[in-house]
Amino acid sequence: MKIPSQAHNKQFQLLSYKILHDLIFLSLLGLAAFIVIESALPGAISLNHGFLVTIFGIFALLQTTSFLGRRLGIEHPAKEKIHVLPIALVLMFLLIGNALLRFSLWENLLATTVIILVFTLFYQIIFSPNNGK
Repeated sequence: MKIPSQAHNKQFQLLSYKILHDLIFLSLLGLAAFIVIESALPGAISLNHGFLVTIFGIFALLQTTSFLGRRLGIEHPAKEKIHVLPIALVLMFLLIGNALLRFSLWENLLATTVIILVFTLFYQIIFSPNNGK
C-alpha cells in the first residue's frame, strides 16, 4: 500500500476545497430556485422535499469549506461591495406580492411596500458603518 506524500495530500485537500466551494454555489442557486418555484406553485416542492434538509446541508457545506480553508491557510482579500439590495428588493416585492394574491391590488401593493420599507430599514440598521458606536 502506497502512503500519499504530503504534497499529494495538500493537492487533494485543495481540490476538495474547490469542489466544496462550487457545491455551495450550486446549493444556494438550487435553494433560490426552490423558493421561487414554491412561491409560484405552493406545495410543489415542500410536499415532497423539506427545506430544512437543504438548509442543514448548506450549513454543513459552509462549515466543511470553512474548516478546510483555515487548514489550508486560504484567505480571501476584501472585495469591493456588490450592491445586491435592489435585486433583492425586486425579488422580495414579487414573492410577497404573490403571497398576498387573495387581497385586492391596492391592499397588496400597500402591504408589500410597507414590508419592504421595514426590511430595508432593518438592513440599514444592521449593516450601517457606525454599527455599535
